[in-house]
Amino acid sequence: ITTYNPPTDFLENQIYFVTVITYNAVGNATACTETSFTTETIATVPDSTQLINPTDGETDVDTDITLEWTPSDTATDYIIIIGTIPGGSDVLNTNVGNVTTYNPNFDFDPDTTYYITIIATNANGDAINSPITTFTTAGIVDVVLPDCTEIFSIDNNQEQVLLNTPITWDAVPNATGYYINIGTVFSGGTNIENLTDLGNVTEYIPATNWLENLDYYITVIAYNTLGEAINCDEIHFKTEKATNADVFFTPNGDGENEYWTATNHYKTITIISIVDRFGKVLAQLKPTDIGWDGTYRGIQMPTNDYWYLIQFSDKSQVKGHFTLKR
Repeated sequence: ITTYNPPTDFLENQIYFVTVITYNAVGNATACTETSFTTETIATVPDSTQLINPTDGETDVDTDITLEWTPSDTATDYIIIIGTIPGGSDVLNTNVGNVTTYNPNFDFDPDTTYYITIIATNANGDAINSPITTFTTAGIVDVVLPDCTEIFSIDNNQEQVLLNTPITWDAVPNATGYYINIGTVFSGGTNIENLTDLGNVTEYIPATNWLENLDYYITVIAYNTLGEAINCDEIHFKTEKATNADVFFTPNGDGENEYWTATNHYKTITIISIVDRFGKVLAQLKPTDIGWDGTYRGIQMPTNDYWYLIQFSDKSQVKGHFTLKR
């Protein structure tokens, strides 16, 4: 015969050396010429990819979703085809390059089923049998104004509120955030917080403790994209008197009430100034001092009323007076 068909295909991109030797009854031909050839490199298309976000058949998908799919090793580009009917391309048909995520420059319609195919491609062609997957977007949610919230950490008109008490309230359906107004001057005042946007939280913790023995007026207002809750109730409360200052002392050497003192159970006093009725500073006390002994530069002060100015770490102050008796 003068042809030969090997039982298996040659390997691709391989050099082969071939010699055909004729023979008869006398023997084999001699000095037969060897020839060689190189097999082709087989062009291959990439494997197909799979959409993983959203998953096939997923519902309530966000209308602004970012599409994501599995990579194909030999792909150099990906083509996205999206339609509202099986195999359709009425929404999108575009090459997005060599990426595995894509956020369209449009929002999908709500409550709609989409059919999507991701086709991996390279110079040799497109992947075959690329699957069609489906997803359905979420429907439109009717937005209504939120109701007013209710503060529950402090009762309206409550007295003796602790200085470190936070403001907490119930979450309101349909609310995406909350404003807060805080004032100390009068009802409806906003000298501390004026429509401050707290975001979608249900607690307000002041940067420093509330000031002691002071009236506060607070309103928390829920809001969403449609607007703010209306006619929300304001609450009022009064903080505790946390500083205890002696009303009199008797530095007469009998061992009782020898020092005038003032304490604060939050331990926030920084300095206490003692002054006479003319405003002259007679002493300045630190929180660690034992108190005032009733003297000024070693001289005993007479029986009289004196005044104190207590300064706290949050820059607030408390003033008052007391009596020195001898």
